[in-house]
Amino acid sequence: MVSPRASAALAACAVAALLAGCSEPGVAPRPPALQQTASNLRDWDAAAHRLVDSMADQGFIPSAKPPPFGRTPLPAPYYVNITAQGSSFLTELRHAIERDLLDRHLPIARAPDGATVLNLSIDLVHWGSGVPYSGGVLTGVALAGAAGTAIAAGGPFTATTAAVLGATGAAAADVGFSILPDSRTELVWRADILGADHVIMDGSELLYVSADDVPLYLGTGTLPALATPGVGPLVAARPLQYAR
Repeated sequence: MVSPRASAALAACAVAALLAGCSEPGVAPRPPALQQTASNLRDWDAAAHRLVDSMADQGFIPSAKPPPFGRTPLPAPYYVNITAQGSSFLTELRHAIERDLLDRHLPIARAPDGATVLNLSIDLVHWGSGVPYSGGVLTGVALAGAAGTAIAAGGPFTATTAAVLGATGAAAADVGFSILPDSRTELVWRADILGADHVIMDGSELLYVSADDVPLYLGTGTLPALATPGVGPLVAARPLQYAR
């Protein structure tokens, strides 16, 4: 049998939880999704492996498996062109791509003339804030949960004392969530093959990186993308999807 005092405390906690939830509009949850991150050279090399594997699977380069119906692999040799001068990321990416191509017994060109040119480029976005946090939610949940637990279990604390203790800890967590920085740096790197007047391959991948590592990605200047002459127009541009 629940005492009148406990019932009153529980009702007060429920009201507090509702008020806390109304302090800011709620944020619709995002569906679960995975995105690649990069924090070391192994992550950079793994990005190159994903690219070359997908190019082989989708028939852009020769492979042990037959290409998709109607597709012919692009002719060797292959030249990897960097469009961000001084980018440590793209430089390592180029070396890793070349190693993977050589492991497949595909020749690498040291000049673009007469080669299939794979252009590597990069764009970076620095998000100044993270997903908005609906302040007060933790406090409200703790108020209701602590009071309910104390009433149900008949523990050493009264419902009021349990609610106060829970609310104090949760309020501290609310403050922490609201003041801690939540910045995100996101980049997209691209791998494109261009004809004289058409796109042959268009590939891209998203990565989360540390804001402190941005200089390793952007480089010091921009270089032009190069076309692959001698490759005839295809039925349609073929997007390369090697990350979701």
